[in-house]
Amino acid sequence: MLPALPSWMIAVPCCLLGWTTVSCTAPCTGSADICAFEKFKAALPATSAEAKAVISGYTDPVVRAAAVGLWTRLHREVSPDEGSALCGLLEAESQRGCLRRVTSPHLNR
Repeated sequence: MLPALPSWMIAVPCCLLGWTTVSCTAPCTGSADICAFEKFKAALPATSAEAKAVISGYTDPVVRAAAVGLWTRLHREVSPDEGSALCGLLEAESQRGCLRRVTSPHLNR
């Protein structure tokens, strides 16, 4: 039998994905990066430079990828150069998909 997971391990992925099956407004009890990401979502940076400055401070690659993905999905007008700079913050396998999304006009609808 598998051990029970802490509630934050269940709630945080749901919150990161925008699912509303759990309360995402409860005080953050996860890692510092997860708490910082919650603040990032609440007050999204207006420019790619601001987003890059905030995201580059995250040490968790999954949280970093979630932040880049969220920002680029909400700011589809970002130039390929700005998008590439954000994607450069990611690990290799995440970076390839990110670069494809921000540089392919048909994926930016």
